[in-house]
Amino acid sequence: MFSETATRSWFSRLGGGLKNIIFGFILLIAAGVLLFWNEGRAVKTYKALKEGAGAVVSISADKVDPANEGKLVHLSGLLTYPDKLSDPLLSLSLPALRLIRKVEMLQWAQKSTSRTKNKYGGGTETTTTYSYSKIWSPSLIDSSAFKQPAGHENPAAMPFKAARWVAKDARLGAFTLPERIASSLGKEEPIPLSKQNRPDKSIAGKGRPGGDGALYFGSKSHDRIGDTRITILAARPAQASIVAMQKGEGLAPYTASNGRQIMLARASLASAAEMFKTAQANNKVITWLIRAGGVLAMFIAFSMILSVIRVAADVVPFFGSIVGAGLGFLSVMLALAVSAAIIAIAWFFFRPLLSLALLALAGGAIWLARTRLKKTPAPQPAEG
Repeated sequence: MFSETATRSWFSRLGGGLKNIIFGFILLIAAGVLLFWNEGRAVKTYKALKEGAGAVVSISADKVDPANEGKLVHLSGLLTYPDKLSDPLLSLSLPALRLIRKVEMLQWAQKSTSRTKNKYGGGTETTTTYSYSKIWSPSLIDSSAFKQPAGHENPAAMPFKAARWVAKDARLGAFTLPERIASSLGKEEPIPLSKQNRPDKSIAGKGRPGGDGALYFGSKSHDRIGDTRITILAARPAQASIVAMQKGEGLAPYTASNGRQIMLARASLASAAEMFKTAQANNKVITWLIRAGGVLAMFIAFSMILSVIRVAADVVPFFGSIVGAGLGFLSVMLALAVSAAIIAIAWFFFRPLLSLALLALAGGAIWLARTRLKKTPAPQPAEG
């Protein structure tokens, strides 16, 4: 563990606050563009899926009917893998949609925690503590960038490379699966490795199977920096349901009238209605996640823009804390208000009729409420 303390003057912080204003406005514009784009994406995807649900034709996967060429089709059935996928390094071959060689090395990782104190006069004192632990990492960690590299050196290279293979001839009945579907369909699960899968020991020593199905290289206790392990993952779903455009003996994305592409896949038997319902639900989830991300970016942007006020108030730390809390609340309110305004504008742009109908409904509700209030008799004073 290693700690260091750094001080920063009030004038330095003030200069940083002025820079934050510039970056804050850039982030504000980016967040606004993201929110506006997201509403358009959501509407176009919704319309494309609605169009697809009305145009899809359920067919048998057993044979290719030329009459369905170019149509949006739905098919379900058993998956087959005529040719096996192989990892030559591990002398492994098996039928699968995807085969992944995962390589990890035990390395030092640095973690830092900081604590900042405000000082009278607007300066700050920041104490940062660095700690080091051993982790299995799939990528090299550059230990030369550590604050305390001595005693925490990592190897400069891995003895093995990660790899990934995707089936090019997997089939659903009489149809060949496109690589786009084969690359994502199904869940990847570990395949246990044995002594027969050990590569040439001249590469990285003699590998040993572990209790978790991986091959380990290095120390017998697997706790020395530079120890390496290889794990094999494979996606081998037995069944699938697909919605796509029939193209010869294969399947391709279907382009809706608004230009959006449709290609749905599930590693189970499902009807076309179920698949479109799930796709619409996923579209809603993605829309709300991006909205949340846009609002968060707005909040960060306003916090950066207003940070110079907090710095100015930090001349007296107690006063700065009060101002900071107020600015935090103001940033939240501004982020929500501006995000809502951008989303509303986007709705007018992408859903004008619906937006006008909602405005009319809201206006009617307000008018009705005011009318009822006017008709309500005023309370009469009690006779004494």
